[in-house]
Amino acid sequence: ARRELGHQRELAFRNLLGDRKAELQRWLAHIETDLRDLAGSRDIRTALPLFDRNWGRIKGDAGARLREAYIDANPHPTGQKDELVQAGDGSGWSQVHGTYHEGLRNFQRQRGYYDLFLFDLEGNVIYSVFKELDFATNFRDGPYADSGLGEAFRGASGAADGELVLTSFAAYDPSAGAAASFAAMPVFDRSGTRVGVVAMQIPIDRVARILSQSALLGQTGLVYLVGPDGRARSASPFEGGHDVLDPLPDLPQIAAAQADDHSLLTDVPGLTGQPVEAQGRRFDFAGQSWAMVREQDMQEARAEDTAMWRLFLLQVAAAALVAAAVGLTLARSLSRRIGELSTSVEDVARGHL
Repeated sequence: ARRELGHQRELAFRNLLGDRKAELQRWLAHIETDLRDLAGSRDIRTALPLFDRNWGRIKGDAGARLREAYIDANPHPTGQKDELVQAGDGSGWSQVHGTYHEGLRNFQRQRGYYDLFLFDLEGNVIYSVFKELDFATNFRDGPYADSGLGEAFRGASGAADGELVLTSFAAYDPSAGAAASFAAMPVFDRSGTRVGVVAMQIPIDRVARILSQSALLGQTGLVYLVGPDGRARSASPFEGGHDVLDPLPDLPQIAAAQADDHSLLTDVPGLTGQPVEAQGRRFDFAGQSWAMVREQDMQEARAEDTAMWRLFLLQVAAAALVAAAVGLTLARSLSRRIGELSTSVEDVARGHL
């Protein structure tokens, strides 16, 4: 029975990992659909050339002037710079911003993305929703050109119409060094001419929510992703646990998942050193093979085994008590009959005498 329970548990958690993988793939498909809808929309095809044209009409350093108007002189605090719909600088760019900003911000908010960017062909961020430090800088040779967003722009600037470019998670300085991933796609006008790139910053906390959505994980179970560099690609759902990009220990379950070995491992060390039951599989993301690992504290993982063992002991004890009671009753009955037989024999013997 215990072996059968282990087999069923292994199948259940193998299915769980398969379901989490499928859910992540569906989420990535939604990102691709959102970007394709955005890149092909009339608003983006109209707004991007307008932003680009009016960027070129700004005298002097266009980037510096727009950062001054929309970041430095913006009355809203950091993290709320997107509340400024139109700066009072009198530029044609700000007029275009006043026309399209609220609609683009609504798209970003409703779809749950961290930020939305428009690039011209030279790599300038000619629009962003949140106006972080990357706004109005160049991603071919600017300060953040080597970042994930720079990688996304360069990939999309040469991509075909409707082709998605997705980057892996990496620290992103304009977002206070937090882990970030970006998705980008080229934008073409109605005549088929390439006019720029649209990109979005992906919400990485969504990954942790997808991975933790299962009652099978109980109180101590978790599913996490590990990149080929041995660093986490998803945050722990537990307080004080690992964060995205934290280095993880060299564990047998991680090695097994990287090798796409689905075997159930028991009594192996977990992320915090406690004995766990673990299982893994490989997951492909952004051109890389990640390890997807499920682990659960041994005590909780074997709770059914323990309960079954206790039930077995109770059944044995109950059976022993019943057997003892029956044995005692039979013994008393047999003893009484032997006593009666002995008395009868003695009476017969006395009669003969």
